Amino acid sequence: MPRQRVHRLFPIMLSPAALADAMMCPLSKIKDAINSGVLIAHEGPNHSTRILVRDAVSWAEGWPIKRRQT
Repeated sequence: MPRQRVHRLFPIMLSPAALADAMMCPLSKIKDAINSGVLIAHEGPNHSTRILVRDAVSWAEGWPIKRRQT
């Protein structure tokens, strides 16, 4: 049997902390969205919190775009 990968090729669920790192936003913003029900969180193994990448993308599409002023 081959050994398990250290890093997944394409994660479909992320923890709130991993999602904050991937999206480069504060963890408090993600936790607020989970607590308010805007971002759906699922229970993962060992009662951990996991968020579908699909849900995170649709949630982030509603963010306003900040443009740099030159």
